[in-house]
Amino acid sequence: AAAGTAALTNYSVAAKTFDLTLTVTDLDPATVTGVRLHRGGVGANGPQLVDLLALGTLVPAGTGFTLTLT
Repeated sequence: AAAGTAALTNYSVAAKTFDLTLTVTDLDPATVTGVRLHRGGVGANGPQLVDLLALGTLVPAGTGFTLTLT
């Protein structure tokens, strides 16, 4: 089964920005059709806030990929 981690760094309170690094294993990046952030309660599908693939490129790594947005 695929697994992943997300790291948020360099958060700026003033600018309301941060850097994001996603690392995913056991998932072929060629099969990924979207990477999105949604807003919603636990167990609920909320509205899409941002499409992360519009901001960066999946980079193959081992059995998965990374996505780094700065």
